[in-house]
Amino acid sequence: MIIRTPRGVWCDYCRMRWGANDARGQEQAVWSIRSVRHGKVINRHYCFGCAKEAQTWHDGTLWTFAEQLEYAKGIQRLDV
Repeated sequence: MIIRTPRGVWCDYCRMRWGANDARGQEQAVWSIRSVRHGKVINRHYCFGCAKEAQTWHDGTLWTFAEQLEYAKGIQRLDV
């Protein structure tokens, strides 16, 4: 499930890169992805920059979060 993140939630990836005590590690998250893996709920929070990075492949093509979730559910197949 993709939802807008409420205020006060920081980007997980910026926090991992820069640390929680650095101002760069306290970037407001814009999107939250909630998934269930092995019966456990996993929340991932992305700022705008990290969301863009996570959806863009090295060749510049875009694979959106919605498409990634459809692929994980088995709804979408990749043309490989």
